[in-house]
Parts: sequence; structure tokens; C-alpha cells
Amino acid sequence: YYNMEPKIIIEKLLLDSRGKVPTDYKFFTFNGKIKFIQIDLDRFSNHQRILYDENWEKIPVEYHFPLYDGDVATPNKLVEMKEIVYSLTNKLNFARVDLFCLNNQIYISEVTFTPGANLECFKPNIYDDIFGKYYNIS
Repeated sequence: YYNMEPKIIIEKLLLDSRGKVPTDYKFFTFNGKIKFIQIDLDRFSNHQRILYDENWEKIPVEYHFPLYDGDVATPNKLVEMKEIVYSLTNKLNFARVDLFCLNNQIYISEVTFTPGANLECFKPNIYDDIFGKYYNIS
């Protein structure tokens, strides 16, 4: 960041009908393909997570925050969300793309190459291997 000009960026605060930050959908992509979808719920009050595979099948793993013990309904804009993710990652070895879907509008939140600064852990830790097997740098 040495040569970057400092700037202030102001973003619109997105709140759902309950006055809370909307559900956060995080798409883990490997070589342009979605393999996992992390959903963060109640980020600023009772932060919980749940993970699904690309077919919206629940994955029984805790990832840094407590596992949400319910199910999350498939978002009605999932197809469009996936199209956005593919368009952003189709030439990348790995990226996580974070989206919000609020009032049928999709917002891009973040694209990162180091989720959780690479410090967040899975329980059980076998999921380090499961996630890692998709990472191919050849």
C-alpha cells in the first residue's frame, strides 16, 4: 500500500427488515468453480456459521464460529449469485467471493484470497484436507 493515495470510502449501510446486517453468503471457488458456500448469520449479535457444498447440501463442520444448527433456505437469487461469482473468479486458482442478497438485489461485499487471514480453523480439522484438496497451483 506504500504508493497508494489515502482515501476515505463510505458505503451504504445495508440492513434487513429486522434492522440487522443481512445474511452473508461466502462462495469458496477453486479454479473458477464453486465448491463451498459459507453463510454467516447474526454477525454482530450471535455470530454463527453454516457451510454447504455447491449443491446446497449441508456440511457438518464448524468453521471458527459456532455451527448454526438449523438450515438456511436456498436464496431465491442463487443462480444469479453463482453467475456473478463465476464471472469474478473464472481465471483464479482460489478466491472467496462474499455477497449479500437484500430485497432481491445482489451486492458484492468482498473478494479475498486469504479468508480469515488464513487463521480460522475447522472442527473437525479433517476439513482442512477436504478444502485443501481442491487447491491446485500447477
